[in-house]
Amino acid sequence: NIAQKIDIEKTSEAFIENLIRECTYISGEKVLPKNSLLYEKYCVLNEINNIKIKGEPISKELKQGLYQDLFETGKRITRKKVFEYLYSKGALESDIQLSGIDININNSLSSYGKMYAVFGEKMKEDRIKKIAEDIIRIGTIYGDSKERMKDILKKYVDENILTEKQVKRIIGYKFKDWGRLSKQMLQLEGVDKETGEIITLIQAMWEYSKNLMELLYSDQFTFKEELEKKQKKELGTLQDIEAEDLDEFYFSAPVKRMVWQTILLIKEIEKIMKGAPERVFIEMTRAEDDKKQRKDSRGKKLLELYKEIRDTEVHEWKKEINQADTNGTLKSKKMYLYYTQMGRCMYTGEEIDLSDLFNDNLYDIDHIYPRSFVKDDNLENNLVLVKKQKNQDKLDEYPIKESIRHYEKVTQLWRMLKEKKLISEEKYKRLTGNTPFTDEQRAGFIARQLVETSQGTKGVADLLKQLFTEETTIVYAKARNVSDFRKDYDLVKCRSINDFHHANDAYLNIVVGNVYYTKFTQNPINFIRKEFNVDKKKAHYNLNKMFNWNVERDGRVAWIASTDENPGTIATVKKVMGKNTPMITRRSFEVHGAIADATLYSASSTKEKSYIPLKQADSRMLDMNKYGGYTKVKNSYYFLVEHGKDDKRVRSLEGVPKKYYANLYLRLMGFMYVYLEKPMIIFRSEMQLVCVYKANGRNM
Repeated sequence: NIAQKIDIEKTSEAFIENLIRECTYISGEKVLPKNSLLYEKYCVLNEINNIKIKGEPISKELKQGLYQDLFETGKRITRKKVFEYLYSKGALESDIQLSGIDININNSLSSYGKMYAVFGEKMKEDRIKKIAEDIIRIGTIYGDSKERMKDILKKYVDENILTEKQVKRIIGYKFKDWGRLSKQMLQLEGVDKETGEIITLIQAMWEYSKNLMELLYSDQFTFKEELEKKQKKELGTLQDIEAEDLDEFYFSAPVKRMVWQTILLIKEIEKIMKGAPERVFIEMTRAEDDKKQRKDSRGKKLLELYKEIRDTEVHEWKKEINQADTNGTLKSKKMYLYYTQMGRCMYTGEEIDLSDLFNDNLYDIDHIYPRSFVKDDNLENNLVLVKKQKNQDKLDEYPIKESIRHYEKVTQLWRMLKEKKLISEEKYKRLTGNTPFTDEQRAGFIARQLVETSQGTKGVADLLKQLFTEETTIVYAKARNVSDFRKDYDLVKCRSINDFHHANDAYLNIVVGNVYYTKFTQNPINFIRKEFNVDKKKAHYNLNKMFNWNVERDGRVAWIASTDENPGTIATVKKVMGKNTPMITRRSFEVHGAIADATLYSASSTKEKSYIPLKQADSRMLDMNKYGGYTKVKNSYYFLVEHGKDDKRVRSLEGVPKKYYANLYLRLMGFMYVYLEKPMIIFRSEMQLVCVYKANGRNM
C-alpha cells in the first residue's frame, strides 16, 4: 500500500467553502468575506450615497473625496467628522443642512486600513489589492488557526511579496464572518442608457450617489434585466418540473416544501382549467422591519431623549411622561406626538393644552406625505400633531404651504426639535421640503404597492416567471393593502376557529391585487404621465380611497364602487367570504418518538384499560390486569376505513399507535384487520409476534 499525502490546506478550504452561504441575489455563487475590500467598499458606498445636503444628494466629487480622505484611513467615521469635512469644502453652513446619516456611520474600511499598514502606497496597485483580498479570505477561513495561516502565507514570503515581520502582523489581525453578496453580484455589468457605457454595480455606486436598490430599480440602468438573466435557470415547463429541480434555488427546507406544494396546486388548476392562468397573484408579507415589535416602551424612549435636554421645564415633563407610560396613555399616537413636539402644534408653533388633546374638533394627526399619494403611517417619519383647522387648510398637497414653512415660529420649532433629536432626520426633511412630487416619485409610491421587496417572495416569483409563458402575468398583492381592505369593509379575520382565513386571504389578495394592477398596470409611470397628468379628475389617483371609484381598463372591470342604486363589487366579495367551503390539505408524515405517555399506572389506580405492559421483555409483567401499564398510547399516523353493515356504512379515521404498532403493521400481513378489531395487547418479543385482540363484530 502506498500512503497518500492528504492536502490539509485544500481539504480545510473545501470544508469551509461548503459551509459558506450563497449570495442573496444569485444562487450558486458564494458570498464574500464580510471584511473583504470589495464588500467593505460596497457597505460604505451604500451608506454614504444616502447623504444629502439641503435635501439634495451630494456631488460625485464630494462623495469620492469623503471616501478617499476620511474612510480610507480605515477608522470609524462619525457624523461630526462628515459635517466638518463638508463644511471645510464649503458644501454646507450648518449641521441642520446635513441629512441621510445617523450619529455614527455603521460601516468602515477597516480592512483597507489594515492592509495599508502592511503594503503602504502599494495598495493602490491592482495586483496588491488581489493579494490583500486573498489574505483576508485566508484569514476568514483559518482565523482560529494561526499556524495554518502562517504556513499558507509562507508562499508570499518566498515570492518576496511579504516579509516575516509583515506575516506576523497579518496573523495578529482578526477577520471573521461572511457578507450577503457575492463578487459576481457586485461586479454585475449593466448599461447606462444615458451614455451607452457598460458599467458594473460597484462602479455605478462609485460614480453616482445611488445605493444598491436604487441602481437595481433605476430606469437609467439595465442592472435589473441583467440580474434576471443571471437568475434564470433552465427548468422546462410547469408540467416538467420535479421537486429535485428546486435544489437549484436558494430556498430553506420549509420554504422549498411550500413552494413545491404551490407548484403542485397550480399544476392541478391548469389541468382542470385546461390552460395556463392569465394572472397569478402573490401576496407580499410585511417586511422584517415592520414585523419587529418595539423593544422599549415609548415612555422609556422619550425619557432617553429628554435626558439630553437641559431646559428647566424638562424635569416636570419627565414626571408627566413617567405617569403617562405607567397608565398606558402613551399608547395613544396623539399623546406620543404631543411629547415629541414638546406640547406644540407642528403647523403653528402654538402650545397645546393637554386637557384638550383628545378633543377631535380641536386637534388632528396629519400625514406630511398625504395618504392619497403614499400609505405611510410611520409615527417617527410621517405623522405630526396639529390644529384641526390647519390640517383642513393643508388638504392633500405636498409640499406643505409656504405660509407654514416660512413662518419663523414654526421653522424655529422644527429646527429645535431636530437638534434635540425629538424628531427624525427624515421627518425634518419632509417638513422642510419645498418641491412638489415628481412623476417618478409618484410612480415610485404606486410601485411600492405593486413591486416585490422581500427576497423570499422574489425567489418564488422568479421561479414562477420561468415556468409560465409570457401569457401569464405575475401580480403582487401587498398584505397591508388587504388588511386595510378588511378594516374598511368590516371583513373580520378570525384565526382561532379554523384555517379558512388562509383561503379568504388568498381570495382577497386576488380582489385587491387585481384592482391595483388594473388601475396602474405594471408600469405606474405611464399611468402618471398618460392619465393622471392629462385628466386628474378622471384618473382618480388616491391610494387612500382606491375603492371609492370604478376601476376598468380595456373593457375589463376590476371594481364597481357602491352607490345607492348598486351595491357594487363588495356585495360579491362579501358573498364569497361568507362561504365556509375551502378545502384544506395537510402534509402527511409519520410521528416518531415515545409510544405512550411516560406515566405508569397500576392495575388498581385507573379505570382505564392499559394497552402496553410495564415491561414487554419480561413475560411475568405482561398481565396488565394484575400489574398495570401505559394507558395513553400516542399515534404514529392515521388511515381512513369504511365499516358497518351493508345498509349503513360508516367512514372513520383510525389511528395507528406510535412506532411500535406502526412497525408491526408494516411487518404483519393483514395486521390492519387485526388492529381494527380493537386490540387489547399487541407486542413483539425477540422470538415471536403475539397479537391478542377482542372482536367487536365489525364487518369490513
